[in-house]
Amino acid sequence: MPSLARHLAIFAVGIAAVSGCGKNQFQVSKVKGTVTCNGKPLSEGLVVYIPAGAAAATSESKSAVTGRSASGMIQPDGTYELTTYKTGDGAIVGSHSVQVFAPAPVDDDAPLTDANRFACGNTPLEKSVEAKPNVIDLELSMVVAPKGRKR
Repeated sequence: MPSLARHLAIFAVGIAAVSGCGKNQFQVSKVKGTVTCNGKPLSEGLVVYIPAGAAAATSESKSAVTGRSASGMIQPDGTYELTTYKTGDGAIVGSHSVQVFAPAPVDDDAPLTDANRFACGNTPLEKSVEAKPNVIDLELSMVVAPKGRKR
């Protein structure tokens, strides 16, 4: 019997094929911004913009796919720039669900543990990409572990 990992791999390949791996089937616009958590820039992580409807796609309803997701690494100064088809081209124009995967902030003396490693704040967010260069800052918030306490 096929494993769950194999099913997920086949599903991922199917979604990529439907969402336009080859030519730019959808209009993209540049997107950049800064990611902050509790008012301070995050220094690492990943930002992912998922076009509205893409998450609902299944092998039976390929028409729900509205394009490829865009992603960008968070730089040490908190900035990010998105890529969909080629480096820095941006995200597909339209509505998106935005996920941020980054270490949760802790005070200087608090250890970074697996429990708080990729759990920063209030995502998903809903953002819209317009047919022009976009600056979209993402403000997250969460409770910070007290100084010297382990989670």
